[in-house]
Amino acid sequence: MTRSRLLLSASALALSLAAGAELSPATAQEALSGLPNFSWAAPSGPGASLSGGAGTLGVAERPRPEYDAQGIRTGSFILYPSLMTSVLYDDNVYARAKTNPNKVGDLQYGLKPGFVLKSDWTQHSVTTYGSAEFTGYKDFSSLNHTNGNAGVDAVINVTRDMKWSLGAKYEHQIEPFGIGESVGNFDKLVAMDRLFGYTSYTTTFNRMRVGLLGSIKDDNYTNGSSAGFGQDQSYRNHTQMLGALRVGYETAPGAVVFAEASTDRRQFKTSNFSSNGYRGVVGVEAEFTRLIKGEIYAGYAQRNFESAALSDVSYANYGGSLSWYVTPLATISLLASRDVQETQLSGTPGTYVSSNVAGRLDYEALRNLILSGRLGYEHHDYTQIARRERLVRSGVGATYLVNRNVSVGLDYSHIDYVSTAAGTDYARNQYGLTLKSKF
Repeated sequence: MTRSRLLLSASALALSLAAGAELSPATAQEALSGLPNFSWAAPSGPGASLSGGAGTLGVAERPRPEYDAQGIRTGSFILYPSLMTSVLYDDNVYARAKTNPNKVGDLQYGLKPGFVLKSDWTQHSVTTYGSAEFTGYKDFSSLNHTNGNAGVDAVINVTRDMKWSLGAKYEHQIEPFGIGESVGNFDKLVAMDRLFGYTSYTTTFNRMRVGLLGSIKDDNYTNGSSAGFGQDQSYRNHTQMLGALRVGYETAPGAVVFAEASTDRRQFKTSNFSSNGYRGVVGVEAEFTRLIKGEIYAGYAQRNFESAALSDVSYANYGGSLSWYVTPLATISLLASRDVQETQLSGTPGTYVSSNVAGRLDYEALRNLILSGRLGYEHHDYTQIARRERLVRSGVGATYLVNRNVSVGLDYSHIDYVSTAAGTDYARNQYGLTLKSKF
């Protein structure tokens, strides 16, 4: 199965929610569109007031000077290094079916060094980042693995009304058992290597807004195995190129009505999934009330496959990202999206429509104690066979900020997968403790 969005799909974001990751308005925007932020309404970046005032910041992104890392200045750049260690218990490490008597749990240990290097310039900006995550298992050492990423993003403010953004990223990521094509009894983790690059240009003419974007990504997967037999995953290897145009009009201060059109080409290297996609949506990005802001859109999308064995798919496309500042101490963030995915999970090439909704509540119990709750729902409706799937992820967590350099986190997540395919339903619980150092 491939992911048509180019940074984080909403389903991938839902997984990160279940793992305790933070969710900010900027993250929400990228997760839904898979593109660098096309936002015009917020003049001062994520969380800023759409009307240009001091603004309301959510619990997750609110600055806490007495607990925020100060970084290490190196000339006109500031370096933010970090190191996270974790211990996690997973009661179903292979995501085996509920009826499978061979379900096993294990302790998982993690070490994750990382850094962010930001420029401290007055007009333009450059940010580089990278991390490596080493994961080991107490009893099942064959599952030991490493995730990692490195990238750079740059923003060039050509004039006050014209902005050029560009960036590139490399990722090496493990696909968890029970997610994507790794549903079933895989006993070897599948890894993905991704190269991604983008460039975008946005400009303003009085109340008119115009944005152009182009991006490319290349995904390559390793093989899995089941009961000692290799499971070829090379059919998922592909390159995707995308172009998008968004035109907006500011109808009121802090409110932009927009229309967006995009097209993309998915070129698969060894399989018959190659296709062309088209999408057109209309929407609004606004501060709907003083307590609710974000973006919602709806429209139509189509994917045309080159292979006669795969039917073209047309579907309603919709999504959005909203932040609701319930009180100064509580923030609710919501996401939604819909897309077509390719799969060979049932043994033959096919497609399905994926509908996703995710939400998160962050509550500031104390100035240095953040509580969170998460819920994500994903539904797959196969277009060529009689198969349906749903994946529900939920979780709760707490982060205690000891000081500006140390924080401690506790987290619990639950995954429940149900399918009309016999013998694949599973449940999974994870209990985690993290210690993070930042400078």
